[in-house]
Amino acid sequence: MSNQYNLLNSTESKIPSTLADTWRTMKPLFIGEGWNMVIIVFTVLINIGTSVATPYIITRAIDGPIANKDIQTLGIMSGGLVLLFIISAIAAYGQARIMGYVSQRVLFRLRGTVFSSLQSLPIDFFNRNKAGDLISRINNDTNKINQFLSEGILRFTSLFFSLIGIAAIMLYLNWQLASIVLLLTTGIIIITRIATPYIEGINKGSLVDQGSLSSEIQEGLTNFNALVAFQIQDYFKEHFTNISERVYKSKIKANILNDGIAPLYNFTANIAQIILLIVGIRFILAGSITIGLLIGFLAYAQKFFEPLRILGSIVGSLQSALAAWARVREIISLESNLIIEEANDNSDNKSNELLAFKDISFGYDEDMIIHNMSFILEKGKTYALVGPTGGGKSTTASLMARLYDPQQGLVKLYNKDIRTYTEEDRTKIIGFILQEPFLFTGTIGDNLRYGNSELLNSSDEELLDKLKSHNLTELMDTFDNGIETIIENNGISIGQKQIISFIRTLLREPELLILDEATANIDTVTEQNLQSILSQLPDTTTKVIIAHRLNTIKKADQIFFISGGILTPAENFDSALNLIQNQEGRS
Repeated sequence: MSNQYNLLNSTESKIPSTLADTWRTMKPLFIGEGWNMVIIVFTVLINIGTSVATPYIITRAIDGPIANKDIQTLGIMSGGLVLLFIISAIAAYGQARIMGYVSQRVLFRLRGTVFSSLQSLPIDFFNRNKAGDLISRINNDTNKINQFLSEGILRFTSLFFSLIGIAAIMLYLNWQLASIVLLLTTGIIIITRIATPYIEGINKGSLVDQGSLSSEIQEGLTNFNALVAFQIQDYFKEHFTNISERVYKSKIKANILNDGIAPLYNFTANIAQIILLIVGIRFILAGSITIGLLIGFLAYAQKFFEPLRILGSIVGSLQSALAAWARVREIISLESNLIIEEANDNSDNKSNELLAFKDISFGYDEDMIIHNMSFILEKGKTYALVGPTGGGKSTTASLMARLYDPQQGLVKLYNKDIRTYTEEDRTKIIGFILQEPFLFTGTIGDNLRYGNSELLNSSDEELLDKLKSHNLTELMDTFDNGIETIIENNGISIGQKQIISFIRTLLREPELLILDEATANIDTVTEQNLQSILSQLPDTTTKVIIAHRLNTIKKADQIFFISGGILTPAENFDSALNLIQNQEGRS
């Protein structure tokens, strides 16, 4: 099994990320937002124009109407400033409102994209990655990206163009004074650029720790019954505390670094004001500039460093968002191996061969569990898999249903590579009743309809008719409200869940039915009813039974003994018993 589905537990991304790559990946999220973005850019330009024009108007007012005591012109200029401020306020409100809607729609699409990517990945991916960390990526990391989109990116864009406009005006007013500002700015930008990779790494480490904390909470709450039964709450509490402390320390470190850039910008701004004031006074005494120009230039310098201060404060938000994006992008960039193309269609539905293993070897990690396994399942026959616990029976069944793909060899369904089938086509052919049944919250009827395209939109009456046609109504009598029984939390027993899982699979009318200890949690009477129903399945239905109770496999047409990942066909039931006894003797 390829390790491509191992998500990172380190702070370095497998995926090289450039601005072009990032935008190429994020671009589909902004589909349909073109006009909104145009309006946002327009409002940003209005705000920038107001910000840039204000000090210039004040400069002209000081050297003109105020110096000449022209009250009428001063009033007109003051009214113009008020009008500019009103327009700027309206534009700011509009851009914040529109960006709020855009960011939420982008977040909606992003979470949908991540979830769709997860849905397309094989089960091996979920074995290799903790559910809590995946939840954290879908919920927490995408929210950090959204926060930057809704606040940071708008402010960043606005401030960036403000800096360009203000820098141009300062150069126009006095290039010597402007050179001082630009030189100091270049220095802090270089320092920020050098520190950025380190800050991003720390932020990603913090997010990884947060994902670990989510995983720990999810696992603990999911298995809380076991914690209580074995009285190991203290162990869980201690383990949780250790991870929580790690999150606390990494978060503190990330926050210090994220917030540490802003004071540097503040210090530089204050130093610049002092230098400008000293040099400006010398220029005034030399007669090269006016008092109004110096006041206006100091105002521009203040406005120039104010965006830098804000940029310094959102650098941390940017680094956090980039770290979150790297974690989300790891999922989006994974390629599914669920369906492959086959050059030649060698399917042969007329053949009696339903499914075949061709030299299959498989392991969950590097160690192989299944070794060079080969066999053929024919239509209409019943097969039994027996052997010691951990021998590979359930793994073999999972490979049959393509819950996993082998590292070596080929699984063929109707003489075609099983990977060429779509999920819908494959699950129509293969039904799998697992050891541990899972049901969704809702009614029994809802759970019976899930995944069954024929019953998805059926009414209760149509569903009951379907149950009756399959002789399954008697099994429903164990539930007080029949198909309207509500399934919520632990409201029904494991045995009842198994019955529902059994019924749900039979309603799909599979051609290959795999039962992995399907009757382990069911009483003897119910088991006999299920066996009776199984005996009424079409003669063409192939059954694969995994069971420890040997009386359930006496009527099997072929028994396979699996131990240590090696399959040995047993000639008959007595031969299978001998293999089991010999294995127990060696144990």
